[in-house]
Amino acid sequence: MFGTLQDRLIKELALAGIDDMAAANAWIRDDFLPRHNARFMTPPALPDSAFTRVEPSRLTEALCLEDERTVGRDNTIAWNGMRLQLPESPLRRHYVQARVKVHAYPDGLLAVLHGPNVIAQYTPEGVLKAALEQATKRVPAATSMAPRSAPSRRGLAAAAPGERAERQPTLTAPPREAKTLPSRKADKGAARAAP
Repeated sequence: MFGTLQDRLIKELALAGIDDMAAANAWIRDDFLPRHNARFMTPPALPDSAFTRVEPSRLTEALCLEDERTVGRDNTIAWNGMRLQLPESPLRRHYVQARVKVHAYPDGLLAVLHGPNVIAQYTPEGVLKAALEQATKRVPAATSMAPRSAPSRRGLAAAAPGERAERQPTLTAPPREAKTLPSRKADKGAARAAP
């Protein structure tokens, strides 16, 4: 319809002898649109508005730039000349060679996603958002899992020596106690020793 109206408007303006912008806008508003609407307009099937409210967070997600990256061997990704260190995660030990998506939001913030999970958020300068919040609050970081592997070259702190994660209960039955039945070897040895 946009192409049709553009083509029709050019011819209609030429027929009306209008050649400046202010006169064209007045003629469209006062003459052309009322005639066009009277000819083509139909009443809506439902009287309600088709427009619905949307949450701003959904708009932000829809308007972000999305790009895919492969995590390097040092658990980092490259973005606009920066190396972004992925933090320790309770979901995986590391993301080396994993394909992740980077969302760049209109306000400059970055988010790194692996599947549906957000694994890291960064400021426009490439500073990890969680680390920045911890630095401003001066609260020690609490992790849900003890690190299981050596830290990468940059960013992850090594576990303190001697620290172990608390052992979780198993989902299987406890091991059975060994039966105290004599073995065949013990029987043969006893038979040889007997006079």
